[in-house]
Amino acid sequence: MDIDEKTGMPIFDWYVALGSNLGDSWATLRSARTEIAKLGVLQAASPIYSSPPMYELDQPPFLNAVVWLRSTLAGEALLEQLRQIEQRFGRIREEARRYGPRSLDLDLVAGVFGDEALIYQTPALTVPHERLAERAFVLKPLLDVAPTWKHPHRGESGKVLLERLGDDANLQVAYQPEEWA
Repeated sequence: MDIDEKTGMPIFDWYVALGSNLGDSWATLRSARTEIAKLGVLQAASPIYSSPPMYELDQPPFLNAVVWLRSTLAGEALLEQLRQIEQRFGRIREEARRYGPRSLDLDLVAGVFGDEALIYQTPALTVPHERLAERAFVLKPLLDVAPTWKHPHRGESGKVLLERLGDDANLQVAYQPEEWA
């Protein structure tokens, strides 16, 4: 377990998924990455992938990525900060269109504390994300930054989960990590 020397607080490794399909999505993800980095220390970023929408098909394609953030912020505190970033980028949450278009979507999809994968279950937050295992557009970039990540409930590696979804030819690299730094 890592402890921040200055504050004495525990340090968490969080994997934050970013998505956008409204406006200039590349610029939005790039700026959001900068904002997320202010919440801790950004360790790595995946490529940005282009993917078709899922669940609600009548909308533009998405750009998706995952960043690895080391932070002393615990789950709900980090989630609140991510929601504030979304709002600054014009995100409006509509329950009627939960899977509809969005300027910016930030999700805590996985986490690690010490050597253990985090399991976090509150009314506001579930980690790992409850739909992670069905979303290649999240699993692939997660594995880019955390290749050995293992799902704590299923006991399966992210690689096995991704392989189970099959080859998603619609998931294409749009930008390399250094292009959106």
